[in-house]
Amino acid sequence: MRFVDGTGLSSGFLTRHEGLGHTIERHVRKKPAYLLQRLRDEGLEDASTFFDQNTAERVIRLAVEAHKDEIAKWFSANRSILTQVHYAGSHLHPIGNAISWQNPDMLLPKYDALVRLKRTPRCQIYILTAFPE
Repeated sequence: MRFVDGTGLSSGFLTRHEGLGHTIERHVRKKPAYLLQRLRDEGLEDASTFFDQNTAERVIRLAVEAHKDEIAKWFSANRSILTQVHYAGSHLHPIGNAISWQNPDMLLPKYDALVRLKRTPRCQIYILTAFPE
């Protein structure tokens, strides 16, 4: 797979993808007040954050690796510019937290994640976003 940064998913890749995507901006190390504001401003059912960038990168790497054949088919089919894959984590090890409309005063641990990939016109892939779910 050809990622836009040319290095695959080596350490620090999210920073290199951030100009095109928004994982760090919206979903890494966010405070509860920020999550609540996103609920209000964007009408979301819940808003989540990874604990830190290392966790986000590890989860994205694992999701991409687990779904590499599916991603390769999507990329070669050349139909849609977007796709998404899921990360199924261990319920012993949360990867982040979320706040929901149903319970806005409580941070809920999150164990799974969704990773959205996008294809560029130059036939490269970048991480559009990823977030705990």
